[in-house]
Amino acid sequence: MFFKNRILSKAIFPFCLFVAGLFIISCNTSTPKNVSKEEASKDTVVMKDELKNTNDSLISVITCPKCGHQKEEVMPTDYCVIRYTCENCQTIIYPKETDCCVYCSYGTKKCPSMQ
Repeated sequence: MFFKNRILSKAIFPFCLFVAGLFIISCNTSTPKNVSKEEASKDTVVMKDELKNTNDSLISVITCPKCGHQKEEVMPTDYCVIRYTCENCQTIIYPKETDCCVYCSYGTKKCPSMQ
């Protein structure tokens, strides 16, 4: 047995289960499914307005290499996006071997760190 003291081992096991439960709960958070279409369209309009107010150098259009679907996205300035899911065909897109992120590989503009 890893712990020679049974009291200590009995105290650590429930704590480990508690921490694992918190981790699982935090990983499974998602948006509520009972959102009406009107509320969803309001969110979409707000996001488009935010996109228009964003600096133009941070806006890039990503083109899916599999289906050709294009989507306008705002590039993050503090990290590189190395995994992107196409909303049309659900293909997971990774950057090309010579590029640092999906914007450099499949976007209309290079990422902020490469501009």
